[in-house]
This record gives sequence, C-alpha cells and structure tokens, in this order.
Amino acid sequence: RALHFDRPASPLAADPEGYLAPFRESSAFAHATRSDHRSQGAANLPTRRLLVASYLNFTFTTPIIDRYQGRGDVEVRPLDVRRVTPGQLPESVRQVTRARLLAPAALAAMPHSERISADLRWSDVVFVDWSQRAAVLITALDPGSAKVVVRLHSYEAFTCFPHLVDWSRVDDVVFVGRHLQRLASRIVSDLPARQHVLPVLMDLRRMQRDKGADVRRTLAVLGWAVPAKDAIWAIDVLAELRRHDPSYRLLLVGAGPGESSPKAVTSYVANVRERAARADVAGSVEFVGQTDDVPGMLARVGTIVSSSVRESFHAAVAEGAASGAVPVVRDWPFFVPYGGAAAVYPEEWIVHSPADAAQRILRTTKDEAIWRAEGARAQEHALSTFDQSVTGPRYDDLLGVPTGGTS
Repeated sequence: RALHFDRPASPLAADPEGYLAPFRESSAFAHATRSDHRSQGAANLPTRRLLVASYLNFTFTTPIIDRYQGRGDVEVRPLDVRRVTPGQLPESVRQVTRARLLAPAALAAMPHSERISADLRWSDVVFVDWSQRAAVLITALDPGSAKVVVRLHSYEAFTCFPHLVDWSRVDDVVFVGRHLQRLASRIVSDLPARQHVLPVLMDLRRMQRDKGADVRRTLAVLGWAVPAKDAIWAIDVLAELRRHDPSYRLLLVGAGPGESSPKAVTSYVANVRERAARADVAGSVEFVGQTDDVPGMLARVGTIVSSSVRESFHAAVAEGAASGAVPVVRDWPFFVPYGGAAAVYPEEWIVHSPADAAQRILRTTKDEAIWRAEGARAQEHALSTFDQSVTGPRYDDLLGVPTGGTS
C-alpha cells in the first residue's frame, strides 16, 4: 500500500501541559538564522578546515576524506562522535532526545561535549553524514562559526532522529536521491532552503574489469544480510529464471549477522537460508562472505540485482553497472509514492515483480553479444552520471573547496 504522511506540527506546539515551557524560554530554541558570511569569509582563507563527522559509520565519508587528504589548501579532520567519550555519549532515543532539549550551557557541560565543541570551533566547514545522533549533537552544540552541511540517507528517514536535528543550524542538506528529498520534505519540519540531490562520492572506474562469458547467467545481491535488502525476493527471481534455464545462479555477498544482531536480523537471515535450500533453487545460491575486493567480486557477476524494499541510492547498483553488469532494480516499495527507484536510476532498469525481473534478465542475457552490449550501455551511464569525475566537483562546490587544489 502507498504510504502517505501529513506534515507534523512542531514538537513545541503540541505541549498542552506546558512541560516544555522552560525550554521555550531558553536559548536552545532561539538560534539565529544561518547566513552566508561564514562560508564566504572562510573561502578566502589559504587553508580550508573541513570537519567530516559521523556516528560510527564512515562508509560513505571515507571517499570525501580521501579526496581532500594531503592537499595544501585543505585540512581534514574526521570526527566519530561515538568514540569521543566512550560510554558517555547519548545513544538511545531517550538520551538523544534529552540532549536535544537541554539548554546549550547544560549540554556543553556534558562529558562528551567538550571535544565536539572544540572541533566545531576549529572548523570552517562541517560535513555530517547520516541525519542521526551525530547530526543531533552537532547542531545542538554548533557555535554558529562554521558552515554546516548534513547528508540524509533512507535509514534515518524512518527514525525519530531527523525530527531532533536543529535544522536552523544547518546551511545545506544533501539527499542522495530525489525520492528521499520528496519524502523528507513531507515529514520533516524546517529543512533548510538550500537542498541538494547528490549521489555518494564513488570511484567507479576502478570497477572496470574483464568479465568472462561464463558469468553471463550469474546474478548478485551485495550486502544481503540486512532485512531491507529482502534477498528472498532475489531468490524468487532466480527460481523464475531456472524454470527457463537451470544454469542461472545467484551470489549473496556479505557478512552474516553478528553475535549481537537483533532477532529481526537473525530471523530474516534464517528465512533467507531456508528459502535458498528449497528444491526450485537448491544448489544455485552461493553465500559469499564479506570482501574488500569489490571490483574482483563484480568480475564474477553478469547481473547486479537490487531487491531492496527501501534504498536512498544503493551504491552497489552503480558499482555493478560500472563493472559492466546488467542492472535489475526493484521499484523500492517504501518509496513508490515518491518516485521510487526511477528517481535515481533509468526507467529501463526498474522492475516491479520477480516475474518482471526474470523477463528483463532473460531478455538482456539471452546471448553473449546482447549481454555485453547491455552491460556496456549500463557502464557508460554509471560512469557519466555517478563517477567521482562528475560528482567530485559538485562536492568541491558544496564544501567551498577549489576543484583540483594544491598538494
């Protein structure tokens, strides 16, 4: 079913008991409007001080750090807010909400705040990845001296955290997909006016490897062991394919659940393994462990599959396409009302059911010449649209860093 949301009222408006009255009167909710003078002044300095912050997950920020590390005109400082003061950072929803409601002086006095505040004062530009705990704390502590950029992915859009970010302290917000921008604009109040749809920074040219003809009938899902990836949908696609040709295979790539994984994850993984053992696909699903050699793995793949129920961008699709694999992208159900997967990828890559996906795969892999031609077309689109040679200058402009720069 399509999900529709009404824009929520401000959390300070719905307070019939007056519980939040002391906070209304504190300066916690009296921040000045952001202006351009900070970034303009910093742009004239010989060295740009860039703080790249996240909460534990630096998967999509490492390429940004690498882009500017070692340049003479940029000084980069990573900040993992979870490691600032181990065991003392507000992490639960209750703790983060309490931290958000504290007056600035009280929040600044908390054990984790001193290092974060010092890094903010040092910075000319702050780039915060994921609109969750790091974004909440940084915008609550922001002294107003640096340009603040926050990037939002799909995970946070389904949590309370974007509603706890103080968007009045944010200059620019980045969405990695147009569909995500549409959803966030419906459900999150007071987003900044400067909004950008900008894919994650990726070096896709390194994905180019020669593929043997024998991989033509091999499908893959990367990072399958997360419920949102819905690998059972991909196995159903494989079952449909094998009714026509039993030589089709599926690689499920990625680490399984850890010891502390929640029951929802372990139950999902068990269900995937049970489905993979059924007679219609038995022996044709290979579970491949975590690998650091993504280009080498993709050299084994003829079709890259996005079977997810939700994605903000799904970098594996762009990586697979850049390798010359044929992309097959489920129209992510959670985002269908907001443009779905077609808000990111070409309409011809999008499918709506396992049967629909199987038909696209059979059509594009029926012989080697067609498969290689389709893979080449996908590769050209990925490299010309999503590679860092295209997106990198846009990040430079966003962060106020000269393209090229000095070493």
